[in-house]
Amino acid sequence: METMNSFLSKHKAFFSQYKEHFLEFFRSSILEKPPKNSKPLSSGAINTIAEKLYLILFTPGTSDREQKIINFAYMLAQNRFNILPPLTKSLLKLLQDFIGIILQKEHHNHLDVSIMIQLIDNYIVAFQRGYTKFFEEQQQELRSLKHENDKKEQEIILSILEKIKRQNSQIILLDFYKQVPISCKAKIRLLKEDTIVVDIAECNFKIFHHDKELFIKTDLIDKPIKTKIKEIKDFDYVILDSFCFEELPQEKRKFVRVQPKESIPITITSSQCQCSGVIQDISIGGAGIICSNISSCNKRDSVTLQFALENKKIVIEGEIRYLDEEAKRLGIQYSLDVEFENFLAEYILHRQFEIIKEIRI
Repeated sequence: METMNSFLSKHKAFFSQYKEHFLEFFRSSILEKPPKNSKPLSSGAINTIAEKLYLILFTPGTSDREQKIINFAYMLAQNRFNILPPLTKSLLKLLQDFIGIILQKEHHNHLDVSIMIQLIDNYIVAFQRGYTKFFEEQQQELRSLKHENDKKEQEIILSILEKIKRQNSQIILLDFYKQVPISCKAKIRLLKEDTIVVDIAECNFKIFHHDKELFIKTDLIDKPIKTKIKEIKDFDYVILDSFCFEELPQEKRKFVRVQPKESIPITITSSQCQCSGVIQDISIGGAGIICSNISSCNKRDSVTLQFALENKKIVIEGEIRYLDEEAKRLGIQYSLDVEFENFLAEYILHRQFEIIKEIRI
């Protein structure tokens, strides 16, 4: 930092003469292209920021310059203004003009250019640190708020479950196995701290294992309660914890989906999209498909699907409604003629019985 202060003192005349040019360039950069996701500022506010910015950056002998920059950036972040794009542009313009002046001199001092580049780099890093500090504090505040909300929600759920136990009412434990909903009647036998012990003796399905997520449904509330199996006792009781309200996306679907028994290869083609994969789940309204390469596909693309089901060759038209490049998954929606819809509905019904048979005790 001592080198930087010496450099600013050495070129004090340049920075003094360049001030108005820098301020004007900085102001015009903001007005011509306002930073994205920033709160609009009045011309007076922009002038104030520009003046303070130049004072912090280029006044020789300023103590704790780096910390002043970090604090200034933090204040701007609080006011939802991103100074980095116009600042970077203005500092690069300053560097360009500074190099031009150095080159005009009879004896070029390349060290001064190197120091100026380092100075600008230090300034930008310090500004980034100020913004990072603000966003990290915001994230921590959001995490704390979420924790408090989750805690309150858990208390509400536990009070509801306590009421169900007192009334000796039944609950429904709901799971989805290979896309098929599996429900069991159960009763709460004990509440202990933030867990409940549930009697599952009447459940005839092998759906319970450690850490598995389930849903509780009850007549007392409309929303399902998501929970997790903490422990299983002799397959007659499960201990549940980690409660929260959560909607069931499966219940919003128009049509029942099933996971095919065998791997079903499928080809998806259009003018843009070329993809070969396998059907992950299927309904009379659409299919979820895993493809190794979906980079050429886009949402809303009209596509042709070709696959074989129960030895029947099928070619149908559909539309990509969902696309997840990371999971390499496509969601295709289609409309079927009556003949194929009846054929597929019969397949899905038969497959549901097969799936339920797999887990029945």
